[in-house]
Amino acid sequence: MMFTGQERERDMRFFLFFWILSFSLSPTICISKTIDLNSSILERFDKSRDDIVFDNATQLMWQTCSAGQVRVKKKGCTGDSLGMTWTDAKKLESPDWRLPTKAELVTIIDNLKNRNEDIPRIHGAIFYNVDETKLNYWTSDSAGASEAWYVNFGTGPIAGKADKTSPFAVRLVKGTFVPPAPEVKPPQDIYEFLGRRDDCKHFAGEFSGEAIDRVRDRQIDKTMTELRCNNVEADEKKLRKKYQGKPDMLKWLNESPE
Repeated sequence: MMFTGQERERDMRFFLFFWILSFSLSPTICISKTIDLNSSILERFDKSRDDIVFDNATQLMWQTCSAGQVRVKKKGCTGDSLGMTWTDAKKLESPDWRLPTKAELVTIIDNLKNRNEDIPRIHGAIFYNVDETKLNYWTSDSAGASEAWYVNFGTGPIAGKADKTSPFAVRLVKGTFVPPAPEVKPPQDIYEFLGRRDDCKHFAGEFSGEAIDRVRDRQIDKTMTELRCNNVEADEKKLRKKYQGKPDMLKWLNESPE
């Protein structure tokens, strides 16, 4: 039986409508604590619903399966992942579900896997049956009239720009993104001092004082001189005076050296 172009387009619209509707009727999952991206997958992901995954680290809800696949209990995601243009991917969006931004999508990359060997780079115990022939996923971020950003779950660069007509996979998301807290570092002068203080403590513990270790001790003494270890206490007092009244800075100096 032959189908006209209009009939194929109509059938595609019906498929997309009912596919989105099945998720739109899903109840909201209760939000619990926020943890970071390095937490174990059992702590990080809540799979109380088979078809939806809640990420405690970002407060986002992800569809377990890629667009085109259907979640079947005990079988994972069945069917083929759809490869679609960016414009068609945008048509999947509803009041609840949407294309993720690049910043959101990169958070579900499994960074423990080797980028040159292990594919797909996603938690297979959470996101089932990822099609290894379709590892580029569209984001909502347009890059001009003809290109958009995608995230790569295979080998090579994590993200890039591609022509909007490229047939890439889609995984929808909903919720308000809570960016993972950035790594907090002390000011540069405190950062350098802490490293120096730790090194001085380390080398002081290595000093033997025995005749048999004379050559080694001389090298240690030279290194400690270069580090200005005799000035550590005086330099710490200067830093404490500089950051007086700033407890968020002084806390770094209050930490005991390893």
